[in-house]
Formats: sequence, structure tokens, C-alpha cells
Amino acid sequence: GSLEIGRPWGLRSADDPGLPPPLEDVERLMNRVLDLGINFIDTAAAYEDSEERIGQTIAHRRGEYVLATKFGEDFKTGVGSDYNFTAARAEWFLERSLKRLRTDTIDLWQIHCGPNELETVTSEETMGAMVRAKESGKVRFLGVSPGSEQAALAAIETGVYDTLQLTYNLYDRLMEKNVLPAAKAADIGIIIKWPLGGGVLTTKADRLGEDQAERKVQVAAFTKEAEKRGITLSDYALRFLLSNEAVSTIIAGTRSIEHLEANAANSGKTL
Repeated sequence: GSLEIGRPWGLRSADDPGLPPPLEDVERLMNRVLDLGINFIDTAAAYEDSEERIGQTIAHRRGEYVLATKFGEDFKTGVGSDYNFTAARAEWFLERSLKRLRTDTIDLWQIHCGPNELETVTSEETMGAMVRAKESGKVRFLGVSPGSEQAALAAIETGVYDTLQLTYNLYDRLMEKNVLPAAKAADIGIIIKWPLGGGVLTTKADRLGEDQAERKVQVAAFTKEAEKRGITLSDYALRFLLSNEAVSTIIAGTRSIEHLEANAANSGKTL
């Protein structure tokens, strides 16, 4: 996941305001990603500078990674999000992403769901624009990133999408019971976002406020389970996901090469 290289994100503190790193640090980070054998890069039009920075730093290694981006949401720090999924706007997003990413083809083009996601994922106009993009060769596969169980199941029913990008982690298991089995049965790939809960399932958990007392209790219990296995909380969280056969891949964003290497070390490991 490459949100953190493009816009402010994550649990913050006085020592870590969550700002994107300088371009030279992004270049080192992204090339280390590929050197480690990580071959799935996920970004979005809404991640501000992320697409452009990926193009600037690793476009020369384009053959080494599967490139995924999202469209429909335009985001500006301090302003917020604007959503538009019309065919004309979808085409505009696609052309801009291709230019920013410095590529002729996007491997996976995904809907970045907004407030009316059920309507969006089943929209004939939006799906039509996506299918035409696929037929043109500018896009290889189609996906959607729904937030609700209802929208996820509706997306599966359309038969249009090749992948779902879902929030799923140790404490947020909304998609576990119905969506994951349905997607697996339909041979739809599952991409897991927020595997570490935006930093909650890491050493950053101590930054949780007093209003998140229940989450702190959950994290303490997960930490205890991790310690029993002699691994870190982050390792435990990632291996929990990798133990689910329905999961195709995990996207864990970071600004740190150290964290990147620690996360990558869990590849192929289960609980």
C-alpha cells in the first residue's frame, strides 16, 4: 500500500506527524520493496502525490510489479474528498493515472468507493466504462474497494469484478463470515487493506486515546497471544490474515524501510 508516501496518514504523535517522506526517501523505499521481491503495488488517485511518486521512482522497473490503482475519489488535504463515478470522469481518472504512473497499462483498476457504494458498484454506467477500459488494453483487471458487506456481496453478484479490496484485520472481521467465502467461491481475488489497523496493531498502539479504551483492551489481548508465540504483534496480525485461504495478498503501507523489511519477513508464514 502506498498511501503513506503520498499524503499525511496514520496514528500520529509529536515525534511522528504522519507526513509523507521526502522524494529521495520514497525512492529508496520503493526500490527496496522490489528488491525484497514484493511485486504488488497498490495506490489511488486520492492518495495525492502517491501515483506520481511511484512513476518517478520505479517506472523504470515496471516489469517487476503488478500495478493497481483506484479511481472515483479526488482528495485534497485540508479540503476532503469529492466522488464522481460517471463514465466521463472515470476516463479522466484513467488517463491521469496512466500519465502519473508513467505506464501504458494499469494491471488492476479499482473503484474507490464513497458514500453511495452499493449504487456505485452496481452502476451500469461505471461498470461499462471499466469494461471498455479493459477492452482497450489500458487496464487488465477490474476491482472494487467496498466498505460494507452489502456492497461487497453486490459486487460479487455483478460478475464484472476480478478482485475485492477489503478492510480485514484482527479486530475488524466484518467481511469474514459471508464475503470471504462468497468471493472465494466466485474465484475473486481478495486484497486485504488495513491489515495492521492503520497502526493500531503495531507498537503505535500506545498512541490510542482514552476514548478508545475498548480497542486498547483488544490490542492487549492480541499482544499477549503474539508473545506466547514469540513474535511481534504486527507479525501476529499479518500471519492471522495469511492463514486464511481466501486471502490473495495483503497491502501494508509504511514510510519505513525497517518496518517494510519486518512485514515482508512474514511472507508465506501462517499461525
